[in-house]
Amino acid sequence: LLFGQNTLKVKEYLRAAALYYPHWDKEYAARLIEMFGLDTKKKIYKLSKGMMSMVTIVLALASRAPITILDEPVAGLDPLSREEFLGLIRELHAGGRTIVMVSHSMEEVAREAGRLVVIHQGTIPFSGPPESVFAHGEELEAMGLGVPAMTRVFARLRDLGVDLPASVYTIPQAREAVL
Repeated sequence: LLFGQNTLKVKEYLRAAALYYPHWDKEYAARLIEMFGLDTKKKIYKLSKGMMSMVTIVLALASRAPITILDEPVAGLDPLSREEFLGLIRELHAGGRTIVMVSHSMEEVAREAGRLVVIHQGTIPFSGPPESVFAHGEELEAMGLGVPAMTRVFARLRDLGVDLPASVYTIPQAREAVL
């Protein structure tokens, strides 16, 4: 016999969460549930990893907290759900909400973040806008961190003697740098 929050149905779990958040947005939670196709009658422990992620995303976003901290929020999401989620994050941020997102996906970080903080062995070797952080691509890779594909491509081209900027990390930036 299982006990604890994972035996609750999704709707029970979210109803309980609403009691703890003073700014809980019931209508927004309902919109997210519909958008993500969550079955609110299912028990939490019977959900797939991706659907469990969706439930925690609904909880985090419908809380309407002024600052939201998300740790690897897109892990386990399919590509369509990932894009929907990131669109929601852009909307919330545009509306003035502060979003702190921990991610190992440098492609998403490059596309979405306005400011990066790199933490390595308890220190912060780089922080700032993505273009200044990704300009240190070689050092980031030496730390075991990934960098966007365009950063790697441009580093290789520079190694071959092509005069290109180190701060390129997106396809549009690459197009502009080459043209």
